Amino acid sequence: MHSIIELLHTIFGDDYPNQSLTLYQSAARAAFIYLLGIVAIRLGRNRLLGNITIMDGLLAIILGSVLSRAINGSAAMSTTLAASAMILFIHWLATWMTARKHSVGKWVKGHPVLLIEKGEVLKENLTRC
Repeated sequence: MHSIIELLHTIFGDDYPNQSLTLYQSAARAAFIYLLGIVAIRLGRNRLLGNITIMDGLLAIILGSVLSRAINGSAAMSTTLAASAMILFIHWLATWMTARKHSVGKWVKGHPVLLIEKGEVLKENLTRC
């Protein structure tokens, strides 16, 4: 068990490195985080490249920001992964709620507003938006 921990330490560096990561450690972290991100997105059934909503776009931005910290060593890898799991859970819960409660879905996702109709700009709608 101790040798496995030493191997992981050699490959990924400290959980929260107090010295700069080596090139190989950064590359190993990037590969690990990338693969973990793919698994998380596939398990969460997120629509990051398909029919994207505001919630999905926000998820992509936040996850990218949080996970980048694990790659470059500016935050502990364990806490970054825990934060990412919580963000994915909240996203799943929000999408579950919006699919079941129309009022929640309307509030979270909003609704489209017609800005141009038959070539005419609808100034009232444009001003409101």
